[in-house]
Amino acid sequence: MKLDESAMAWSVPAGERAGRPFLLALHGHNGDEYQLAPASAELPRDLVVVTPRAPYLEPGGWSWFELNEAGGPDAAASVTAQLLSWLDNQTGYTSYGVLGLSQGAAMAMSLMRADPHRFDYGLQLSGFAIDTTPDAALAAVRPAMFSAHGDLDDVIPAAMVADTSRFLREHTRLTEKRYPNLGHAIDPVEIADAAAFVRAQLVG
Repeated sequence: MKLDESAMAWSVPAGERAGRPFLLALHGHNGDEYQLAPASAELPRDLVVVTPRAPYLEPGGWSWFELNEAGGPDAAASVTAQLLSWLDNQTGYTSYGVLGLSQGAAMAMSLMRADPHRFDYGLQLSGFAIDTTPDAALAAVRPAMFSAHGDLDDVIPAAMVADTSRFLREHTRLTEKRYPNLGHAIDPVEIADAAAFVRAQLVG
């Protein structure tokens, strides 16, 4: 499936984007390009946030990938390559970040693994890493990373959450948050923490 470049929600009109920080925001499973708009509105105002629509249409919305039978690291390879190719043309920004929710967080981490020098920082919210085998290139860069998860999440298995956390500790400069009363969702407290993290990256 191909990425639809016409199905992207931008926070800033085309003529006002140059010279500002850029954030690629990837929605969750069965979401669309507008799913993250409320959360994006709480991020620093000078950010240029773009949310593409995932390419796989499903009954409830759009999906980034279909897991292969083994659920292996090649599950998101095609869309990862398409996003990186599209990003090649996104120039003129002062910094580059990537944020993902749930399955979009899996995509965000796949992008950072595929091209460790591409992003200055990343955020994963209620997600999981598809591939948690060691990656020397990513570990050498150690980008700043925000990872958040609800302790009541009944969608992402606890073992997968723990494996993702371990991988991020070994490969990034990790800021990790756990929310004891949160399920597979985001809430205002988590969004405020994510916004504070992004703000610190832009200042730093």
